[in-house]
Amino acid sequence: MKDIKRIRRLVQRFEPTGSNAVRNKTNKKKRNKKNSSKIEESLNISSLVQSLPIIDAGPNFQPQPQTRKSHPKPPQIGLNIKPVKSQTARKRIMKEEIQRFHKVMQHSAFKADPLSTVKQHVENTIEKKVCIPSDNSSMNVNK
Repeated sequence: MKDIKRIRRLVQRFEPTGSNAVRNKTNKKKRNKKNSSKIEESLNISSLVQSLPIIDAGPNFQPQPQTRKSHPKPPQIGLNIKPVKSQTARKRIMKEEIQRFHKVMQHSAFKADPLSTVKQHVENTIEKKVCIPSDNSSMNVNK
């Protein structure tokens, strides 16, 4: 008897009470969008920033045409890692990384001395920069 009541209560939680429930959810989403856009508009000071050089330069100021500046991506040091776009690929990579982590934790060299093992791994995996000394260099020992 108690089990039947529990099941009914559970089913009632997931059943909408009517069309108002769906309508209220959509209205709530719309209100949240409006509020967030109002906040973004109030925090937007780009017009002020654009007018500041005009004020400082005086009446003879001629504005320069604006060009899009592309933000360069930070270079990845020695690692060729491509960004993952899909959720399933992220999950697959996450599982692989967890398995790799467990293998590292079980490795005898890591158990003995973790810091030197990690240092050695980094030295072996990251590509080293090739430095060619010039003839006038003080580091040239074979003179």
